[in-house]
This record gives sequence, C-alpha cells and structure tokens, in this order.
Amino acid sequence: MRSDYALYCIALVCLILSAFFFIQSDLVPPEMRVIIPSVLVILGLTFVGLGYMMRPGKAVPTPLTSQPIPATSLIPTPIVESPPQTYNGKRNRT
Repeated sequence: MRSDYALYCIALVCLILSAFFFIQSDLVPPEMRVIIPSVLVILGLTFVGLGYMMRPGKAVPTPLTSQPIPATSLIPTPIVESPPQTYNGKRNRT
C-alpha cells in the first residue's frame, strides 16, 4: 500500500471526527467545543497535504533502444617502470 493512501485515510478519519464533534457538541466539554473540531480540521488538512506531497510522480517512459555497453579488458595493462638513474656526481645541463 502506498503511503499517500494511508495519509489520506488518516485525514478522512480526522475530518469525520471533526464533523462528529462539531455536530454532537454535547459530548465535548464547553471550553473545548471550538478547539477540538478546529484541531481535527487542521490535522485533517495537514494529512491531505502530506498525502499529496508523498504521491508518486508521473512515470517517465524508458526508451526502447539500448546503448551498447563498451567492452572493457579484464587483463590489467602492465605498468612500465623506467630504470633507476644513478648519480655520478655531475649535474646534467640541458
């Protein structure tokens, strides 16, 4: 299941609970009659926005032609070292 669907379900539950507590205000203490539905509406809208952001993007079609893979050699190339130069006490002037 995609995560955006789960976020949409949570948003739906929050919005339904908000409508329920708004209609059945007798179940809510008097000082919380406005706060509880308002908080649930804000949470519901937040989860709708998060679900919208988490939805997958449009699928980009891949081209049917494939690029040839360049062949690489499995044998390593030998390292050629120059012979050591000996110091004869004189400077080479070029």
